[in-house]
Amino acid sequence: METDSGRGRLATVLGSPEEWEPRPSTAVIAYNDLTAIGFLQALKDAGWIVPRDVSIIGFDNIVDSVLVEPHVTTIAARLISLGSSAVWHLLQRSGQQPGQADEPVVLPARLVIRGSTGVRQS
Repeated sequence: METDSGRGRLATVLGSPEEWEPRPSTAVIAYNDLTAIGFLQALKDAGWIVPRDVSIIGFDNIVDSVLVEPHVTTIAARLISLGSSAVWHLLQRSGQQPGQADEPVVLPARLVIRGSTGVRQS
């Protein structure tokens, strides 16, 4: 499960507990909300307070991001648009669709600010 992946990344991002002073990271941007939730849980288990010690941002705005405390700040994007754009580019690359597959595509996204981000307190 991806929350386990977030828990497993705690030592990778912040080092071992002996290395936590001074704290090198002030924020973490996770691959998705489930990973952010796992990271949030691992921080809480280690005695950290989110967002006082570290801010966390996820990506995809799943329902679960408001089921934890604090609620996870996230980047909301239209996942169907992301998927259809990816397929369209694959078809272009394979020659089954006309156009340039290397042209950048900008898809809409918005920041949903919740309780997992804030100003770090020293």
